Amino acid sequence: MLTDQACRIHGISPDRDLTPEQSLAFYHPDDRDAVAAAFRRAVEEGVPYDIEVRLMTQEGEERWVRTRGEPQLDTSAAEVANGDASNGQDSSQGEIVRVRGTVQDITERRERRRELEQADTMFRGAQDALFLIDVDHAGGEPSFAIEKLNPTYEEATGMSAESVRGKTPVEAIGDEAGRFREARYQKCLDQEKPLEYEEEIPLEGEMTYWETRITPVLVEGTAEKIVGSTREVTGRKQREQFRRQRRQKVEALYEATNQLLRTEGKEAVGALLVDLVDETFDFAGTAVRFAKDGRLVPTSVSPALQAHMPERQSYNFDEETPVAESYRTGQTQVYHDLQEGDSAVNRGDIRAAAYVPMGHHGTLSVGSRRVGGIDSFDRRLVEVIADYATLVLGRVDREAVLRGAKEEAERARQEAEAASQAKSVFLANMSHEIRTPLTSILGFAEAIGEEVGGDDQTGKTDRSDVDLPALRQFAALIESSGERLMNTLTGVLNLSKLEAGEMNLAPEPVDLAKKAVQEFVPQARDAGVDLAAEGGQDAVWARADEGGVQIVLRNLLSNAVKYTGEGGAVRVSARTDGKQDAVLEVVDTGVGMDPAQVEDLFEPFRQESEGLAREYEGTGLGLAVTWKVLQQMEGGVEVETEKGEGTCFTVRLPAARVENGLDEP
Repeated sequence: MLTDQACRIHGISPDRDLTPEQSLAFYHPDDRDAVAAAFRRAVEEGVPYDIEVRLMTQEGEERWVRTRGEPQLDTSAAEVANGDASNGQDSSQGEIVRVRGTVQDITERRERRRELEQADTMFRGAQDALFLIDVDHAGGEPSFAIEKLNPTYEEATGMSAESVRGKTPVEAIGDEAGRFREARYQKCLDQEKPLEYEEEIPLEGEMTYWETRITPVLVEGTAEKIVGSTREVTGRKQREQFRRQRRQKVEALYEATNQLLRTEGKEAVGALLVDLVDETFDFAGTAVRFAKDGRLVPTSVSPALQAHMPERQSYNFDEETPVAESYRTGQTQVYHDLQEGDSAVNRGDIRAAAYVPMGHHGTLSVGSRRVGGIDSFDRRLVEVIADYATLVLGRVDREAVLRGAKEEAERARQEAEAASQAKSVFLANMSHEIRTPLTSILGFAEAIGEEVGGDDQTGKTDRSDVDLPALRQFAALIESSGERLMNTLTGVLNLSKLEAGEMNLAPEPVDLAKKAVQEFVPQARDAGVDLAAEGGQDAVWARADEGGVQIVLRNLLSNAVKYTGEGGAVRVSARTDGKQDAVLEVVDTGVGMDPAQVEDLFEPFRQESEGLAREYEGTGLGLAVTWKVLQQMEGGVEVETEKGEGTCFTVRLPAARVENGLDEP
C-alpha cells in the first residue's frame, strides 16, 4: 500500500495500488538495480536500506527521493518459536512478511547540495582572490567571522585560511583595518546590494592597497553570508602617488620661478632660492654659494642643512672638490653615496648630494640623508630652477652696473627702462617657452606610461593591445617639445656665456662658401619654404671661429624660415668684399619688418611682436646671440628690410688669405 503523499510523489492517484514490480518501474533505469537489490536483501536477509535514487513520475518528471525500507517479521511465529518477540527482527526467529518504509522527495535538497558543491569548486578554483564571511544575527546586532578564503586569496595576502577561520576581521588583520571592514560589511547589509570600496591592509610591516567588492547572500530575506572578491592595487597606487608628487613638484616649480624672476638683489636671490628648493623638494638641506674673490662662499643655507651638516666651508675655484669642479666645468656633479669617496669634509648625516652651477655667479647644492636619494627627475628640476636663478643673477648684476653709472645718468635711465622692458618680455616669453614644451613632455610621457604600464601585482603586463601608432605620435611630440625647450635654454645659456666672457672663440680660416644649410632643409620643407645656397664653388675664407660662424648661420636661417610664409624663398650666399671682408648673406622673401625696429633688433628678448599674444613663438635671443658672437669675432651685421618685402642680413667678418692650405698673414 502507498500513502497519499507517496502517491503524490509518484504522480499517481491516491486510489491506485502498486505491486513491488510496478513500483520498481517508476525508478530511473540507472537506479532500478540498486533499488531492486536493496529490496531483495531486505526480504531475503532482513537487512534495512536507506538510499537516495532518482524516480520518474507518471508524467515523466525526474525527482530525487530518499527511500528507506525495514523488514517486518510475523510476530506470532516468533512468539511460538521463542516465547518472546522482543529480540528484534532476526529472520531466524520468524518469517519476514512485509517491508515497511518511507519515500521522501529530496529534489530541492539535492539541487542545493549540487549548487553548493559547484559553488565551492568555483570558489576554490577562481583566479580572483575570494573570501566568504559568516553573518551571525544571534545577538541582535550582526557579527562577522571569516568562514573561507580561496587559495588565490591566501597566495595574494600570505594569510592561511586555517589560521583565520572563525576570527573576526579585527582579530585577523588588526583593529583599524578590521573595524573599517566591519563598517563596510554593515553598510552592505543595510543596503542589501553589492558594495565596492578601497581598503588599506598592513601586511608584513608594510601598508598595501586593495580594491574590494562584497555582495550579501540573502536567505528568505536575511543576509546569512557575505561573499567578496579583492585584488591588490598597491603598485597602481604607488604609481599614482609618484605621478602626483611629480606633478606637484612641477607646479611648485612654476610658482617658484615666478617669484624668483621678480627678486631684486643678489642676497635676496640666494635666500629665496634656498626657501623655494626646501619647499618644493624633500631634501635634507640646501646651500647657495656665491663666487667672491676667487672663492665659493656659502651665503644662504637652509636650517635643515645646518642641523644635518654643521661644517660648511668656502672653496677656492681651483680646489679638487665637488663644489669647485661643478663651478669650473659648468656641469652638475651628483654623488649618490658620499661615503664612497675619501674627504676631510664633515658632511654629517648627508649621504647623497648634487652640486649645480649657476654660471659665473656660484653654485646651488642639495643634499639627502638617503643613499641615492636624489633621482634624475629631481636633479633636472633643480637644474631648471638654478638656470632661472642664473638668469636672474645676471639681470641683477646688469642692473647693479646700470645703477653705478652716475656719469651717464640719462643713458643709465634709458638702459634701466630697456632692462625693465626686457625683464617683462622675458617673463612673458620664457614662461611660455618653457611651460608649454615642459607641459607637453610631462603629459605625453605620462600617456606613454599609462599605455604600456600594468596594474596587476605580479608586475606582468599584456602588451598585445599597446597602440604603437599613438606611442610613436606621443614620442614625436615629446621630441619636438624637447627640441623647443633645448633651443630655448641653449639660447639663454649661450647669451649668458657670451655676456660673461665664458665662450671661447678661437679665430682660424673658415670657408664661408662651404657652410652647410642642409640641417634647415626639413624645417623649410615643412613650412613650404624654398631654401637653397647660391654662388660659385670658389672658397670664401674668413678669419673666425667655426663654431661661432655656425651659431650665426643657424640663428639667421632659423629666423628666415620662421618669418617666411609658405611659397616663399630663402637664399644663402658667400662672397668677398675687396681684401678686408668676407661676406655671408641670408635673404628671405618673408614678412619683413618696420625699419624703425632694426635699432633694437639685436637686444636680448626683443621681437617685433612681443608678449603672449605675439604672432611667432621664440625667446627673441637668437639675434642677440648672433650680435655677441660677431662682436667677439671682430665682425658685424647689417640689416635691410621692409614690411611685407622680406629681409636681408649681411654678415661681415675679417677676410683670411689661404695659400697652399696654410693661413697667410
